[in-house]
Amino acid sequence: MIKLKSLNKKSGLLVIVLLLALVINIYIINFYTLFESRLSRLLTVLVFFIIFLYYKGYKEIWVLMALSCFLISNFFMMDYEHPICNKLTSLISISGYWFLIYHVIKKVEIGKFNYRLIIIYMLLIIINFYGWYLIFDSIYYLLDDDFQKLIIFAYGTTIITACVVAANYNYKYGLGRSIYFAFFVFAFAISDFCAVLAYYFKFDMLYNLDRPIYLFALCFIVLYVSTKPDTNKNYWIEE
Repeated sequence: MIKLKSLNKKSGLLVIVLLLALVINIYIINFYTLFESRLSRLLTVLVFFIIFLYYKGYKEIWVLMALSCFLISNFFMMDYEHPICNKLTSLISISGYWFLIYHVIKKVEIGKFNYRLIIIYMLLIIINFYGWYLIFDSIYYLLDDDFQKLIIFAYGTTIITACVVAANYNYKYGLGRSIYFAFFVFAFAISDFCAVLAYYFKFDMLYNLDRPIYLFALCFIVLYVSTKPDTNKNYWIEE
């Protein structure tokens, strides 16, 4: 369990920024156009990127590269309706996820896991792949060309892979940084799925779910880089 006393003045600043960002983004989503909504998202990511650097997140080079990718992808998202921009948005985001995967893949050891945990993993993977297949099948005809269809499919596969790796990392340690990292990856993944549903299916209200989850994800990655490295393994792993 993460101790509340570990929260310091920097964490207090992070909470204030999060609350302000939530209020501003939700207001813009509901009372302005999609362009202003995307702009507020871009500027918010930029603010958290600066906070990330303030927390010395640049020491985690692969996380820095991942967050840089997500910042750049939000820039191209400003003109997502353009065929080139929507492809660059997805390709750069995919790169960001792979940087995150590479960051923790060496920390995840393949050991003797509790068989119940393996069953849970398999069920989650099957459910995620099936859900992504349903979404992909529904928006297939809305995509510009075969290349974009390939990118979207690769995007979904990459997100699921990142979630599996993050879950493994968390189950190895179970405390501190690994929890923040897992929350970050899962929150980003859920946010992306919500954004896809909101945009392609015109479920505009989903933006009110997508954006808060996205903002919490940004908070989690800042908390991740500002927390001491994990040392104790989780009891789920059998020796």
